Amino acid sequence: MKGRAEQVSDTGAAIRRRRLAAGLTQQELADASGVSVRTVRDIEQGRVDRPRAASVRRLVEALVPGPGSAGVSVDVLGPLSVTRDGRPVELRGTLTRGLLGLLALQAGETVATASIVAALWGERPPRTCRTQIHRAVNQIRDALEPDRQPREPGDLIRLEPGGYVLALDAERVDASRFRSLVERARDGGVDALALLDEALRCWRGPVLADAPATLHAQPVVAAVERQRLSAVLALADLALDAGRPDVAAAHVRDLAAVEPLHEGLHARQMLLLAAGGEQAAALRLYTELRDRLVGELGVEPGPELRAAQLRVLRSDAAPAAAGSAVPVLPSTAEPVRPVPGQLPAGVRAFAGRQRQLAALDAHLAAAAPDRPPAPVVVVGPAGVGKSALATHWAHRVRGRFPDGQLHIDLQGFHPSGAALDPGAVLRGFLQALGVPPHRVPPDLSGQVGLYRTVTAGRRLLVVLDNARDADHVRTLLPAEPGCLAVVTSRSPMLGLVASDEAHLVELDPLPAGEATDLLAGRLGRDRLAAEPSAAADIVRRCGGLPVALAVAAARAAGQPALPLAALADELRRERDSLQPFDLGDTTTDVRAVFSWSYRTLGPAAARTFRHLGLHPGPSVGAAAVASMVGAAPAEVGAALTELVGAHLVTRVRAGRYGLHDLFRAYAAEVGRRTDSAAGTAAARRRLYDHHLATAYRAALRLNPHRRPFPSVDPGPSVVPESVDGYADAVAWFTAELPTVLTLVDEAVAAGLPVHGWRLGWTVLTFLRRDGRWHDLARVTTAALACAEDADDVLGRAHAERGRALAWAGMGGGAHPAADAHAALERALTHFTTAGDRVGQGETHLDLASALQHLGERATALAHAERALELFRAAGYEYGEANARNSIGWHHADLGRYDLALAHCLAALSRLEELGDRYGQAATSHSVGYAYQRLGRHTEAIVHYRRAARLSEEAGDRYHRAMTLANLGETYQATGDRDAARAAYAEALRVLTDLDHPDAEPVRKALAAL
Repeated sequence: MKGRAEQVSDTGAAIRRRRLAAGLTQQELADASGVSVRTVRDIEQGRVDRPRAASVRRLVEALVPGPGSAGVSVDVLGPLSVTRDGRPVELRGTLTRGLLGLLALQAGETVATASIVAALWGERPPRTCRTQIHRAVNQIRDALEPDRQPREPGDLIRLEPGGYVLALDAERVDASRFRSLVERARDGGVDALALLDEALRCWRGPVLADAPATLHAQPVVAAVERQRLSAVLALADLALDAGRPDVAAAHVRDLAAVEPLHEGLHARQMLLLAAGGEQAAALRLYTELRDRLVGELGVEPGPELRAAQLRVLRSDAAPAAAGSAVPVLPSTAEPVRPVPGQLPAGVRAFAGRQRQLAALDAHLAAAAPDRPPAPVVVVGPAGVGKSALATHWAHRVRGRFPDGQLHIDLQGFHPSGAALDPGAVLRGFLQALGVPPHRVPPDLSGQVGLYRTVTAGRRLLVVLDNARDADHVRTLLPAEPGCLAVVTSRSPMLGLVASDEAHLVELDPLPAGEATDLLAGRLGRDRLAAEPSAAADIVRRCGGLPVALAVAAARAAGQPALPLAALADELRRERDSLQPFDLGDTTTDVRAVFSWSYRTLGPAAARTFRHLGLHPGPSVGAAAVASMVGAAPAEVGAALTELVGAHLVTRVRAGRYGLHDLFRAYAAEVGRRTDSAAGTAAARRRLYDHHLATAYRAALRLNPHRRPFPSVDPGPSVVPESVDGYADAVAWFTAELPTVLTLVDEAVAAGLPVHGWRLGWTVLTFLRRDGRWHDLARVTTAALACAEDADDVLGRAHAERGRALAWAGMGGGAHPAADAHAALERALTHFTTAGDRVGQGETHLDLASALQHLGERATALAHAERALELFRAAGYEYGEANARNSIGWHHADLGRYDLALAHCLAALSRLEELGDRYGQAATSHSVGYAYQRLGRHTEAIVHYRRAARLSEEAGDRYHRAMTLANLGETYQATGDRDAARAAYAEALRVLTDLDHPDAEPVRKALAAL
């Protein structure tokens, strides 16, 4: 390795070679570069320190091109291509070519060695990686600078502090040339169209198409590809505005070939084709893309693509507004984009961390406007205040993200090991951003694609708390320039730092001064000033961890007359008693703080705290705690208040409580040491009993006519929650769903498999009506495992039927229609074995619906008729009425409208007697449909309007919208165009708000009016 003096000498020699090659004297170079002749002489003779020489060297390079690089060009927008003096240069070795491509993408900038390692080898580089990089640099120098003297660094690639720089002018690298032309076009003017066209002619294919796969995942590659996409979209808009579709057509076509699912791109391609007189080709393109979207993602085309299709149909391919290739839809068709505000409440007495807050502010301020800021990663041990810092800073900067803030606790280090699945998190984020559950693709790749589409153009803050590792969050990171992700983790997250250039913020325990400030914020400075030594001892015993300091402060605040010295002595004694124990990733002193606070609790609060360690959910309701403890609600309420005051439990909101992971782990440990195995098992049984009994009540509130199963006796110590109506049931399932899902997952291990499959049964109606197909698939799969463990044939039947409904709702993906049909057949077999006629009948109705969608109308009718027979035999009047409606509907589907009316009117009469609004709404729609097809429009209108009203009362927005669409069609047939327009418009408003694919035919019908 060269010494510092040798490196300075090399720098001076390189500058001297450049000067002589350009025929300049030292005086001429000094005049041109603004330095003295003496400075030039000192640099060339190696008498100037390296940093100063390097800065002058960069200045000289801007004035005097180097002889070795004057004829070198590197192209990366396609396969790597290198020329020297117009002749191709052969570079051998994947590593060498990948390194040059990476440097060329960032020509003129220092590329960190760590980034090079991550790009070329991923997260598992060899030990010799830096040696291999150095060897590859020399091979590049030898190929591109053959006149370079042996052992000299040359002019083309420089070693800078921390990395390497490729010293090539912008015109010598196609990526730099592309960016420069796009920037000039962005400045506006009459040449923008020509400049963008010239910029895009730099592209020959995907970036570094022949480079290692690890390189393609690098942010710099993704950034230049996004710039290409933006440039193509802008060029298409300008070309349509100028009436020059020929300028953009080839660029859009080439990029569309590698972006087969980008709706905005294909919308512009359609408009360009139509503007060029190829309307048929434009409409064919729409059909092909729709088939791909449905087949690969399970979604229908979005508003932008549908608007383009409508304009092509209207022969209106000119832009609706300057610079916009796709018109703005009428306000009645535009869904309102929700603005999520999911940040938890900030810490009231936040103290310290000023250096970290300033670094976060600087990181956000330095973010480039045209690319997403690197994610922030806050790492440190448990209890050090990562979540508090992330939440506090997120509240400080939330104004920079007007489109909302997403937040999730990923539970990466939950004591149960049940970290949240990224797919489940994505589905939750998509719903928070306004995507209805039924529009979420079934597979993870589709969900990621939709997430990026939905976040496009938005400015969002995404806080990912308690991540397990880099892979846990990689798919959740937004890719938009206006979005920022903040990740917290106990893991070092080096993979994210290397691959995504994450900005790392490492938290250590608070220094003594900041820890004292935190304590003073809770106890007052006067109290600490009166006993500074004791206060310092408490701070030291808490190990600088904010979570422990909060507990200590709560204990001191609860005894204002007690001297701090007495508390410090007590804490010291507790520490000595806990020496044999180890909580894993926390110190003995911190465990002493927990124990110190725990031992001051009354018996009821202590028992409640131990039992909370058994609860698997992110939060727990007070009623569930009472059942789990087996005590009166009033007694447990007082215990929870005591725990909140001791800062061992957090009040999430009225009636709900949460635990920090450290407290949950400590509570479970104390429970294992204190409570008997039999007592713990009984508490866990009461927890399951409580949720099963309450979920059972809520399920029957959602569907009062649902046939119940034999209930599990919850025992005298369990007090199920009251569920007073439909809204209460929805609220309970919404709050408790994460807990219910986990309880079903863990039921076999807990020895309660019957509870598990029956809990799965209770959530069926809620998940179906809300379109949460992925959650339904998860819970029914777990329920099936429970039923098999219990050897319960009825449990198998319900679980198989639920899985089939989930797979059908997801619309394919990993489980196509054939899988759903097979699951229904298995469910039918199990129900038959169990002698359950009602279960058989319900499954026959599901089979009838599935077969109708497959076009097997006659077979579908046969299944509906078989369902009626089974319901009659079982004396199940509600099922009989629904089966009559189903038979009528399938007769109507076969064109037998009189038979349809006979069955549906009989069903309607019975459902009115039973008081079932959902059934009445569906059956009134069936009656209206039959009357409409018979040409009896007055009767059809009466029943459609009734069905729409009943659907609205029942909260069924989708079926109300479809009824209104049929109502509009009927009004149109009578010649009442105003009434038809009003019905269509309302149907379109609801369907668009739901982002449902059925909105498209309604939009066409409204446009036709």
